[in-house]
Parts: sequence; C-alpha cells; structure tokens
Amino acid sequence: LGPTPAKSHYLFNLRDFAKVIFGICMASPQKVKTVDEMTRMWTHEIWRVFGDRLISDDDKAILVKSVRDVVRKTFGLNFDTIFGHLDNNGDGKVDSVKELSGLMFTDLASSGSLKRHYEEVMDYPALQNSVDNSLANYNIMTDKPMDLALFPFAIQHLCIIARILKQPGGNALLIGVGGSGR
Repeated sequence: LGPTPAKSHYLFNLRDFAKVIFGICMASPQKVKTVDEMTRMWTHEIWRVFGDRLISDDDKAILVKSVRDVVRKTFGLNFDTIFGHLDNNGDGKVDSVKELSGLMFTDLASSGSLKRHYEEVMDYPALQNSVDNSLANYNIMTDKPMDLALFPFAIQHLCIIARILKQPGGNALLIGVGGSGR
C-alpha cells in the first residue's frame, strides 16, 4: 500500500518496524508465555502501527489478509485457532476487520496493582471497571472533575493513546469530527 494523493500518509519505513518491536518489548515474559500469546501480541502491534493509519476498509482488509498469510506461512500457525476468541459471527474464521479490531493489549486493566503488566484484554468488563475506577479516583483528587461516559469505543481509543504515549518518542495526531466535542 503506497502513498497516493488521497492517502499521502501511507508512508511506512524501518522506524515503523521498530515501533512494532517496542510494542512487543512492553510486555513482560511472565505474562506472555506461549507462542500463541506472542503471535497475538505481534498481530496487535502490527495492527496498531500499520492498521491504525489506514483509512479505508479495503486497505484494512488487505492488512488482515497479509497478517493471516504471514502467521500461516512464516510462523506455521493456524490463525483461526489462535484468534478463535475473536470470532464474532461463528463461522470459525477471524477474517474481518471488525473481528480483528477486538484484539487489544494494554496495561490499563491492571490498575489495582503496583506493577502494571502489558497484556491481552480478555475480560472487557474488568477493563471497563478498572478505567471507571481510575476516573473516579482522579475526580476525587482534582478541583475540576471530568464527567465522562466511557463507552467501549472510547476505552479502545484510550488504550491506543496510552500505548503510544508509553513508547519512546510516542506521538499521535488526534482528529475528531467537527462539533462532536472530540
């Protein structure tokens, strides 16, 4: 996927590959113990570094197909078995952008502990509870509390932004729809 006038930000280089490696290095060996977990983490980091830049569903579908092919050919693993928990439509395959977007790694789910572990989110209600508790604690300690509705899409983006800011030189351009308050 090369740059075009409509997609001039489709410029990828070796620095992007380094971002994938930095993302993988955020995990501790105690939390990522199997090849399947590492493959899911690698896929998540590929999706965050490359997939988050893609603007059309067709381009994202090409990335999903490419990742499926790499996992099968290079890693020698069955993609649908490893990602079976993301199968939303019950067809036994994880082959859509919507299904793969459910893959999330973060350290926000372990907010109660002193050491946060970057790990896969398998329990979304626990993540929601953790984020809600963090917001409540912030609101108790500040003069200007934030009355936010933390719905799943907002929490997903919160996890993405937290991941970006934890990386060396991490930055992002956040663009929202005009008048939406984003």
